[in-house]
Amino acid sequence: MDRHLHEFSAGSRPNPSRCDGAVADRLAVLEARVLAAESAARRAKRGTLLLALGFAGAGVLAAAAPQNTPEVVRTQRLEIIDGNGRVAVLASATDAGGRLDLWSEAGANVFRASVNEFGGDVAVWDGNGRSAAGLFASAHGGEVGVYGDGGAAQAAMASGINGGGIVTRDAQGHPTFAATSTGAGGRVALGGPNGADALVATAHDGGARLAVLNSAGGTAVALDSGVNGGVVAAHNLDGAPVAFVEGAADGGTIRIADPARHTLASLRTEAGAGAIVTASADDDRITNIAPGRVEMRGTGTITLNALETDGPTVALALQEVPMIAFAATSHGGATIVRSAQGIDAVSMGADAVGAGVFRVASATGRPAFTVASGPDGGVVQSYAPTGVPVVGFGGLPGGFPGGYLSVLGPDAAAAIDLRADERGSGRLRVNDARGSGGFAVDGDAGKGPALAMTADGTVLVALAAGPAGGLLNLMSPSGRAVVAAGSAVDGNGGAVSIRNGAGSEIVQAGVDPDGAGVVSVLDAAGEKRQAFGSSD
Repeated sequence: MDRHLHEFSAGSRPNPSRCDGAVADRLAVLEARVLAAESAARRAKRGTLLLALGFAGAGVLAAAAPQNTPEVVRTQRLEIIDGNGRVAVLASATDAGGRLDLWSEAGANVFRASVNEFGGDVAVWDGNGRSAAGLFASAHGGEVGVYGDGGAAQAAMASGINGGGIVTRDAQGHPTFAATSTGAGGRVALGGPNGADALVATAHDGGARLAVLNSAGGTAVALDSGVNGGVVAAHNLDGAPVAFVEGAADGGTIRIADPARHTLASLRTEAGAGAIVTASADDDRITNIAPGRVEMRGTGTITLNALETDGPTVALALQEVPMIAFAATSHGGATIVRSAQGIDAVSMGADAVGAGVFRVASATGRPAFTVASGPDGGVVQSYAPTGVPVVGFGGLPGGFPGGYLSVLGPDAAAAIDLRADERGSGRLRVNDARGSGGFAVDGDAGKGPALAMTADGTVLVALAAGPAGGLLNLMSPSGRAVVAAGSAVDGNGGAVSIRNGAGSEIVQAGVDPDGAGVVSVLDAAGEKRQAFGSSD
């Protein structure tokens, strides 16, 4: 636009006496006719010559002397002068076509209508010869320009290959507003004090984009429409986008990134709920915060989850394998420590009745050691590699005071059992592999400690201690006592009794009142057959 308008400048007023001869002759004829027709006006010293282009000039001649009016006036240059003899209107021909110039009363060339290579061209100047407005044809249509006090273009409207455009400028010529057609849509730009674009709005196939630029011309903030919704991006001084507000089908996202566009933090909706995500530049360290859930990722993962059905949990994982878990359940808290293979190696918590439980597992996941608290007190159990309990100790069942220790065999039957009974005395049982034999030690069998040996469930040997002294019983396989030895009831010495299979005593040995030994041999009916050492 400026190129066309600046091609034309206000011209000086032409001098009528310097016209070429042919034109001068034609003008002389015209002047004679006009002077003859307006002699009265000339005598009144009005001295005004009124001429016009085309039909206007012919009309004046016709009014003055209709009998001498020419049908056509042909000339290459036509000047119309004012009462002072100065040219006010100039019509001329140029190589490009016709041209019409107008001068003001003060002698300033203020208007020109001409032809350029594309069509018509109109220029308007102010009284000082500075461009005021322009209207002309161009290669792609037309252009209109308006100029300021200093002659600089301040507003323009033009058509181009992609459509129309409007531009305004400040007093220094810097663009301040531009609206153009780009072929893909419209573009609107606001310029800053230095003439650089400060705000640009463009249309594209997916919608529109609005960019706020910094003083260096780089994007500072951009608003864009995308497939899933709108996007707002904030850029750093280098022009890299580092903060985003994005719309999506299921909600929105606020995201902070580094210059390489790696996400460092984001706030988003997730299945209808809000979520916050933070990450390092290399995505090695990520923190996800969602309603009721927090996940932190680094060399491992820490997850806090308050949405579990049974209660909140805390999990520590390494290489996606949970290693430690803490949980709150309806019946209490729980802690689990897992191996790298995902085996629950150690666990502790509260059971269904609210009692404490501690468990250590083997590499195969089978129990190796357990500690539990129940209604009867604490219980500790150790297990074989197969998961079968082999040792257990704890409080006595049934609410009795005291504890027990059991060593179990492969079939979980007690091989050794040590406990305190309901009377508070100790008891030791050592069983055979079948559980039907062994020996038992009782710290208080009613009147004193006792030792019993059994086979196939039958006591064969019994050893006891009481107020009267010690006692030894040897039993037959049927459980009948066949030998009894111990301290005499009267405390005078020892006594031995031998019985037959029917249980009848057949031999007695003891001490008489004098302290001498006595041996009696009895028959099967219990009748004394022979006595030794008796004073009788």
